[in-house]
Amino acid sequence: MDTPFAHGTFVKVLNARTPRTEFLVGQIVQIVAYGKRSGVYAVFFDGEMFAPFRHEDFDVVRHSE
Repeated sequence: MDTPFAHGTFVKVLNARTPRTEFLVGQIVQIVAYGKRSGVYAVFFDGEMFAPFRHEDFDVVRHSE
């Protein structure tokens, strides 16, 4: 199992899981939430929060500090 990304990590979206998040593919977003039980991430982009995403949907750009 992959170690969850920390809140605040900037990632590039590689895959969308819903039509509402398809426009985020290729964009840099910030991780703002992670569900330990579900393994689902939420991200922040352009003033809004979007979900669901999984670990494999991202490529790390910059780790949180």
